[in-house]
Amino acid sequence: MSDAANTPAKKGSSKLLMIGIPVIVLLLGGAGGGYWYVTTVRAAASGAEKKPAPEKEPTGLLSFDSFTVNLADPGGRRYLRVAVNLVLPDEVAAKKVDEEDLAKSKIRSALIDVLSGRMATDLSTPAGRNDLKHAIAEAASHAGHIEVKDVLFQDFIVQ
Repeated sequence: MSDAANTPAKKGSSKLLMIGIPVIVLLLGGAGGGYWYVTTVRAAASGAEKKPAPEKEPTGLLSFDSFTVNLADPGGRRYLRVAVNLVLPDEVAAKKVDEEDLAKSKIRSALIDVLSGRMATDLSTPAGRNDLKHAIAEAASHAGHIEVKDVLFQDFIVQ
């Protein structure tokens, strides 16, 4: 008699296990998938929306009169005449340097040193002029304690 009483209970509990365990696994899988979605996909999407603002276009321009310097060629018969504009981050920085005679004189002196140390053959190629621009930007940044974004040539004659 006890076997008959236990048999229907085992069938009922086995049905419960056969249905209940997959349901629990599905619920846990859904919860895990939902957590993954929220932490990775949503975070990536919100990170994509919060792109850093693009760097502001430099707007300051510091102009120098023409320089005429002897080049470092053998014989000392070659010279360079160049007018340079330095592109600074903003108008305020450009105006500040332009109004400070000492800072502008230091930058001009540094530019003369950079220019007079070049040879005519170095300046005859686009790569040579590009190297000169980088050297001018570095020297001006150091001498004037400013950030030079670019160097623009207004006049460039080698003779």
